[in-house]
Amino acid sequence: MEIEIRREGLWTALIVLLLALLGGMGYGVSPQDEQGRPLLLLPGVRAVETYRRQVVGWARDWRELDGDLRAILSEVPATSLLAQSQKAQDSFERAVELARRVERTDAPPALLGLREQVGRTATAYVDASAAVNRWLSAPSEENRTAAQQLSEQAFAMLARLAANEWVAAAPTAQP
Repeated sequence: MEIEIRREGLWTALIVLLLALLGGMGYGVSPQDEQGRPLLLLPGVRAVETYRRQVVGWARDWRELDGDLRAILSEVPATSLLAQSQKAQDSFERAVELARRVERTDAPPALLGLREQVGRTATAYVDASAAVNRWLSAPSEENRTAAQQLSEQAFAMLARLAANEWVAAAPTAQP
């Protein structure tokens, strides 16, 4: 007994199988909304999702930077002024680099308000890290108080940014 399969039937079956495989892969890697439905990534939607994910990453980096600045400010008396200065300088360089990334990144029109909030947060962390460096290079109670105040202001701006619905609702799936 012999089974004969027509060539057209075999090609049709392979194409259907390939399309089903690609469709399943596409569904599996697509970002999803709060209800678990895949998001249609039109160019505008993709731009919003991409920018939103970048902001979430920057917020994570600012939280780390904030922890470093607070650690530097809490070290009294300084165990090693040179080591403390190097940490402060590294923090300043990271804050400036983050601010540059924020400045170079275009925001979609739907997120211009978020873009302004991110820009203010970036500036606040540059100012705070500069104040910490100023305090270490010219130690005085006035400079220390200014560094602490600017650090607290930067953290408050970061907290407002983290509470922003665009940032707080960022999906976990990658596009």
